[in-house]
Amino acid sequence: MLYYIGLSLAWLDYFLGVVTCPGIVPTVLTVLWKGQTKTAAIVSQILGMMTGFAVWLGATKALYGVVNVTTSGSQLSCMYGVIASFVSPAIYTVAISLIKPASFDWNKLFEVELITDDLNAEEIEANKRAQMLSPAMIKKMKKMSKFASFAGVAMFVGVWIIWPYAMYGSRYVFSKKISSLSPFFTGWIVVCIIYAFFTFFLVTFYPLWDGRHQLKIIVLGLLGKKSPTRGIPQEHVHAGQEPMFLEPLDTETKGITATGKDK
Repeated sequence: MLYYIGLSLAWLDYFLGVVTCPGIVPTVLTVLWKGQTKTAAIVSQILGMMTGFAVWLGATKALYGVVNVTTSGSQLSCMYGVIASFVSPAIYTVAISLIKPASFDWNKLFEVELITDDLNAEEIEANKRAQMLSPAMIKKMKKMSKFASFAGVAMFVGVWIIWPYAMYGSRYVFSKKISSLSPFFTGWIVVCIIYAFFTFFLVTFYPLWDGRHQLKIIVLGLLGKKSPTRGIPQEHVHAGQEPMFLEPLDTETKGITATGKDK
């Protein structure tokens, strides 16, 4: 369909870049900056998208004198549009948040309650205690949050800034036909294949290993067997709290306490 209306996949890719990039910075600040307001997170993305389209079409008009499918699909004008749609929301969301500052209380995330119509008071209280995080777990989460932030910034600077601008400045053309550039091209392809397989195995199998204890609890629960939390790493166990046994609830017998003993 795109072919018959004169659009190519390259043009669609550039278009999606302008549309999706405005959501990156506000989304990141949603989990990393408590000062971002709800209004700023929403409005900044809309303004960022409008800015990206304005810069994209404006750059196309300035560079080529006319705006059509061919000229708007040029790499240079699209690059300007994507950069504008990515950077401008960062300015908008900070400015709007500072107009009417807010400070989000992260502890509210721990107040989310499950719908437990068929549980008694003691079972509800046991579930609340099970959802709490120990100091060790909170410390670990803060450490991993800092690591994720650093890794995200490093990946962005390397993949979005250093590498593209270096390749653009060198006027390098990806082609195996040029004998002097053939080793680099071949090495690039090999690295891409290795990276793709590494990412596949990491994303597919590591979450299963990391959540093996929780998966064990779920499987044993489905099989109707008890599963003590002493098999879970210590950061998940709260100080001064006895290990709880998870077992399926009997709709006819409600006398199961948090320790797995009958009343």
